[in-house]
Parts: sequence; structure tokens; C-alpha cells
Amino acid sequence: MLKNIFIILLGFILISCNKENNKIKETTSSDINIQEKLKKWEKGIFDIHHINTASGDVTFFIFPDGTTMLFDLGAVNAPKDNPEYFSLKTNELFTPAQIVAKYIQAIHPDTTSTHLNYALISHFHEDHYGKIDSESEKSVNGEYFLSGITEVDKYVPIDKLIDRAYPEYNEPEGLTEYYSRNVTFQNYLKFIDFRNSNNKFTERLIAGSNKQIKLKSESFPEFEVRNLKTNHRIWNGIDNKVDDYNHDFSKFVQNHGFNENPLSLALKINYGDFDYYTGGDLTGYDWRNVFDMETPIAKAIGEVDVITLNHHGFHDATNEFFMSRLSPKVVVNQSRHTPHFQFTPLQQVVNINADFYVNNLHEETFNLFSKKLKGLVKGKNGHIVIRVEPKGSEYSIYLIDDDDFDFDLKIIDKKGPYTSNK
Repeated sequence: MLKNIFIILLGFILISCNKENNKIKETTSSDINIQEKLKKWEKGIFDIHHINTASGDVTFFIFPDGTTMLFDLGAVNAPKDNPEYFSLKTNELFTPAQIVAKYIQAIHPDTTSTHLNYALISHFHEDHYGKIDSESEKSVNGEYFLSGITEVDKYVPIDKLIDRAYPEYNEPEGLTEYYSRNVTFQNYLKFIDFRNSNNKFTERLIAGSNKQIKLKSESFPEFEVRNLKTNHRIWNGIDNKVDDYNHDFSKFVQNHGFNENPLSLALKINYGDFDYYTGGDLTGYDWRNVFDMETPIAKAIGEVDVITLNHHGFHDATNEFFMSRLSPKVVVNQSRHTPHFQFTPLQQVVNINADFYVNNLHEETFNLFSKKLKGLVKGKNGHIVIRVEPKGSEYSIYLIDDDDFDFDLKIIDKKGPYTSNK
């Protein structure tokens, strides 16, 4: 009964999105043979791979000089009581980390030494850094178990790991005690201990910096990774300066209402005229134990070309000011179940007339979309690759077959090229 009510409500909400918009934008589409494969990365190209494991967020980047970065790697199984809400793309052969590792190995620019120059964890939720349970394999390297970020390091070693709380892991105050019985978090701390004891680098993201994540070479001065946010510190758009939005997270920790999402890391990546934004599960409203972190970020960065929806398109994110200020041409939603398609974010996509790409979208849910919203969905159900051409003047978007577990990176569809904002 509850399920039926949810579907009816969802249909009512989505149909209400059918609002006319005067802003018209067209993209070209190429006819793609299903057997055609994504071409190997070449120097000067900037690749963004939103890899679909159906178990959480994961994005793999290849910078123009071949520097590599991973942003999140979730590993959460669909609950058995309502599997119809969840994508079932994963199979019994591979864990999410194995899927990501095999994907990376298929596209990595260095075939002789496949590793990650950087790996970031936006925040400590299992769909962003992995979940440890009774079936998790123990690492041969230390007293920790393998899932998500701790597992991918086994197959694709991480040179530098960056998170929001290293080294004390007590921000906000009381975090360590709050997570004292959280098996996944405690396992992550053991992973960090192993890295420290083996001289492997771990750092906290430095808010405001554009030097912490950098290219191996100096060949592409037009490329930059700007750290927008760490915990409550947000870049204000001037030099490397940050403003402190010190909401009283400690109060919620003490009252057991703590929410990691507003503390998520956020990045803006520039390549010439091209701009890309990602921000984990950041929230955009002051509501219960979440806060509006989107508005100050939007004031600092202004217009961009492509964004990933904050918090998978959930209702506590993507406020109107954030979306209108960033005004992206392309919106990517890394979703894994039906509740990730909610009124507020979808309405903002309609309002700015952005092209919409999504990793997982059940046909039943898509059929509930308004005519306007359906027309904005340019790609669904697959790995979503954004390939930015040298100097960043234009970019194309590829939908890659996520049922191909030989990892040949077969192209299902291609859209573009899009022209980057000046």
C-alpha cells in the first residue's frame, strides 16, 4: 500500500514539472554503432567518467596531462524488501570496487603502471566510500577489510588520499565518539593507519586552494582544480580565501541527529572555457539537521558548463539560487534508486532547460516524467562520460554500455559537441 502511495505521489509531482520555458537549446547527436568503442584518452583531452556500479557515487577523472583522480567510491547493496526501486546492474562476479578498477584499467593513460594520483572521499557515507559487512574480504596488507575505497586501493593503488577530516577525524567535535560503533568508519581509520605506517600520503582537503590537486606537468596552465569546500569552510571567490559557516554540527552529534551531507567536499574544475562542479551530498536548505551550503558556493563560482546534482537529486539539495546561478547546460545525476528523483531538483532542471543525463532510471519512473522533462533526458542507464577537447572549448557526452563486463567501453550514444561557456 505504501509503495502504491509513493508511486502515485511521484507521478503527481513529476507531472507538475511540465512547465514551459522560453530558453531553447539544441545539441547535435551522432549515429553510433553499438560496436564502436570509446577511443583511448589522448594528451590534451580532459575525461570525466561517471561510472555506474548501481551501488553509490564514483567519478574517475583523467586530466589533460594524464594525471588521474577518483572522487568517491560507494558500495551499498539494494535492500531485499524493495528491489524494484533499485538498479540491479551489478552481477555476482564483481564487487563495485572491482568494476571500477576494471573500468579504470581499460581507460587509464598509463597501461604499464595503473594507479591513482589522487582519490577523494566527499564524506563518510557508505554510498560514497564503501560498506563493511560480514561478507567483506579482509585485506592481506593490514587489519582492515575491503569495500569501496579500501578495496579499490588493492587493484589500483592510491598515491594520495584526501578526505574531509584527516588526521584527527574529530570534526565536528564528538565525531570520533559518535562513530565509535560504526564498523565502516572504524575500518576506514584502520586503513588510514596502514597508509601512515607505509608512508602513503593522506591529507585533508584545503578549502580555497587551487594548488593541492595539481597536474604532474606544467603543460596546461589553463587547467585548474579549485577546492570549494571542506566541512564548514567555503571558498569566497577571492584568491584562496574562505568564509567560515560554522553551523553548530556538534549539537547534532550530541543529540544523535548528526548528518554528514552538509560537510561534503566540493570541487570546481576548469579547463580553458570549460567548468565542471561536483559536491557529494551537499545540501541546499536549512531544514532539521541540514544546512544551505549551496548558496555561498554558487555566489563564489557563478556559471559552469556541467554539474553533478548534489545528494543524487534528493529533495534537500539543488535550491533555486544554486541552479540558476550556476546555469549549467548539462546536469548529471548519479542515482541508484527511484527516490533519488524528487520534485525540487527536477523542477530546477526544467527551469533552466538543462540537458539531463542519469546513470540509473527505471522505465516506470521515466514514464511518470512530464513531457518537458522527458525531452530533457538525453541519456540514461549507463556510464556517463564527458570528454572535453584540448583547451576546453567544446565537449561531448558519451553513454557507455554498463552491461558490458568485458569493459570494452562500447558506446550506446553520443551527444554534442557542446560549446563551452566563455
